Amino acid sequence: MSDFLISFVSILFTVLFYAILGRVLASWIDPQGNFPVTRVLHEITEPILGPIRSIMPRAYPKTSDIGYNLLRYHFTAEEVVNG
Repeated sequence: MSDFLISFVSILFTVLFYAILGRVLASWIDPQGNFPVTRVLHEITEPILGPIRSIMPRAYPKTSDIGYNLLRYHFTAEEVVNG
């Protein structure tokens, strides 16, 4: 049971990570959100990013390194899980 839960959460975070990465890349290509893929990525990630975005400016006024730290954490955690 715990192995299933760990695998499920790991897959969920991986999918969410790639959805956020896809949203970032799509924002450079389609900033207005006209493409269907951009809208789907927005619908998937906005419930997570919306509350974070509302807290971030107040809690961390200088947030330039947070994206880098999240990427670094993701790949470090992935190496630990996959060995």
